[in-house]
Amino acid sequence: MHQQYQRVILMSISGILVILIGTGFFIAKPLEIFSSLSHIFSLSSIVEENTTLHQENDGLKNELFALQQHIAIASSTGEISAQVFSAYPFNTKNRIFLDKGSLDGVMTGEGVFIPSRVLIGQVTRVTPHESEVMTVFDPAFSLPVRIGAQQVDGLLKGGVSPLVTLIDKTKPIAPGDLIVNASKDFMYGVTIGTVRDITPDTLGAFLQTSIQFSYSMNDVRNVEVHP
Repeated sequence: MHQQYQRVILMSISGILVILIGTGFFIAKPLEIFSSLSHIFSLSSIVEENTTLHQENDGLKNELFALQQHIAIASSTGEISAQVFSAYPFNTKNRIFLDKGSLDGVMTGEGVFIPSRVLIGQVTRVTPHESEVMTVFDPAFSLPVRIGAQQVDGLLKGGVSPLVTLIDKTKPIAPGDLIVNASKDFMYGVTIGTVRDITPDTLGAFLQTSIQFSYSMNDVRNVEVHP
């Protein structure tokens, strides 16, 4: 009797196993579990990649903002910083060449200054990447100026030794007086130099003065270009 009861139980268990195997229970469940795990890992990878993209996007936004601020500052001041190409060993003071051109915003006719806001020349030719500058040491350079606290009128004439000419003999000027720009082409009042030696001109009708400059063209490395 006992053995018969055991056979019934074994047959029942066997029947259940056959049914489960026949329905694919032992195959479907592992596949379902594997699919779920793959989905979880895949989702984790997507979340991680999305986080990285957000971080990179934030970085690009910060860089763009900094660039926009830089452009806004440059636009508000109108200044373009440039380096002066070397002409060594030649001592060419009348013409210099800059490493900025039309693609950088440089235009013909703009003034060229050393960083202490001293006018040294004017842009005469521009290419996409370079500019040519006629300095105050060029014989073709000239512009109206004013001298000293009394703002006495004069005309700067460029050359190897620039002079301020056509100074009214009755106007008070003295060595050391500041010479500033009075031309509408550049910022009014920027420094050019100071009065050095005062002499009558060749006709004796006006005074003229040589100019004491605060710089040496051979030492100029950095300049600013703006109207």
